[in-house]
Amino acid sequence: MSIKISSVTVQEMVTELQCEYHVLGSINRRISSVIPLSEEQDGGLTFSSAKTDAVDKIRKSGAEVVICSDKEEYPDDIIANKTLVLVANPRLAFARVVRGLSPVKKARGIHPMAVVHPQAIVDPTAYVGPFVYIGRSSIGPGTVILGHSYIYDRCQVGANVTIHAGCVIGADGFGYEQNPDGDWEKFPQLGGVIIEDDVELHAMTHVAQGAISPTVIGQGSKIDAQCHIAHNVVIGKRCVITAHAELSGGVQVGDGVWIAPGVCVREKVRIGSRAVIGMGSAVTKDVPEGITVMGAPARPADEFKKMLRQLAKGT
Repeated sequence: MSIKISSVTVQEMVTELQCEYHVLGSINRRISSVIPLSEEQDGGLTFSSAKTDAVDKIRKSGAEVVICSDKEEYPDDIIANKTLVLVANPRLAFARVVRGLSPVKKARGIHPMAVVHPQAIVDPTAYVGPFVYIGRSSIGPGTVILGHSYIYDRCQVGANVTIHAGCVIGADGFGYEQNPDGDWEKFPQLGGVIIEDDVELHAMTHVAQGAISPTVIGQGSKIDAQCHIAHNVVIGKRCVITAHAELSGGVQVGDGVWIAPGVCVREKVRIGSRAVIGMGSAVTKDVPEGITVMGAPARPADEFKKMLRQLAKGT
């Protein structure tokens, strides 16, 4: 299976890399499609970031141009039949090339089947898709909000944000206080949401508004599908939060944190910058900067792996 892109030579293509590179083979070879590395049909561009058998996989691939690692040695028989573009990060370089050679024209404006509150502020370069609702909130330039998303009042959405279908931004946080009769009285949820520039929220994710201060998602952070970001959570810059993660009220996340699928973080826990939270972890205590934790309850990775080894031995 091939996907069409603009027809260019390798010499023209490398202008899209935005990184250091070295070319082995003809720079005049022309590409007009991209294919998977495993595709056997001749032609097209692909990439290889394989950590094992990389040379053999490239040799067997039908691709004529391969963006690949500059850490490998490539024999003459491959270079005779293909053009190799050597870079430090093949996957990133390939992504830049494909984005550059298959530009998608960004839609602008408000779809006629969207509903936008008269007091909402929507930048004219933003796009609001069908069946979207936007309350008394602001939407920044270049932002895309796709179908069936719901943006409540008191939300500030920055520039070049992408909100995929079915997201809910700014619904009330789950805040109640029990009175002397045992009934649960609602605590006011008035803090709103701030989504900074270049954030991407994938389908069906929910970001609750804060109680008094806002819930914040920092610049460049990416949140996967079906995540729950509770009231007064503050997420730093360039974080990655993957599918089905749940961050309870008042959680604070530093910059550059990676949270794996299915993680649950207890209320008011602090996660330090550059920490990694392993898949399915239950985080009940603060996590220091730069460490990896895993398990339920979460603990440092070395400690968790030692516990597993002891369990396997029956000790």
